[in-house]
Amino acid sequence: MKKTINPLEYANQVAKKLSTGIFLNTRHGDRENTMTIGWGGVEIIWDLPMFIVYVKTSRATYELLENSKFFSVSVPLDDTLNKALAYCGAHSLREGDKFEGAHLTPDDGRTIDAPIVKEAELHFECEVVQQLTFDKDLYIESIKGTHNKSDDYHFVYYGKIVDSYRLKED
Repeated sequence: MKKTINPLEYANQVAKKLSTGIFLNTRHGDRENTMTIGWGGVEIIWDLPMFIVYVKTSRATYELLENSKFFSVSVPLDDTLNKALAYCGAHSLREGDKFEGAHLTPDDGRTIDAPIVKEAELHFECEVVQQLTFDKDLYIESIKGTHNKSDDYHFVYYGKIVDSYRLKED
């Protein structure tokens, strides 16, 4: 059963889980993907609940997001999916189906055309309303070269949260 939640209700848990990773999911046509992210979070921007995610331009997820403009974020609230998170962080869709490789079950989102990870408890479904790229010329000196050692920079996606829920068994 999917229980609707206030998207801000779990913002602290999302922030804590980012240290071990959470799943970013997207689909375009018959291609779907999940990847592990460690940057992002739930925010209020323009009086709207947003989920902000960061994706490098070299990632297959970037290609899917650029074409679909929808994504979901699936957050495991415990550590049972840490092996799957590690797998999804180390493999690419270009190598094969990561849901299958990580032994995860993709399920359709409730509101948007993007999958969720069925094994995770918490889900945010988002529509991209703004995106920006990191500008290497604007980095402060102390962090230049520490996170981006090439020209493969992150795009920042601002996703308006259109649905948020927790999977709950009754």
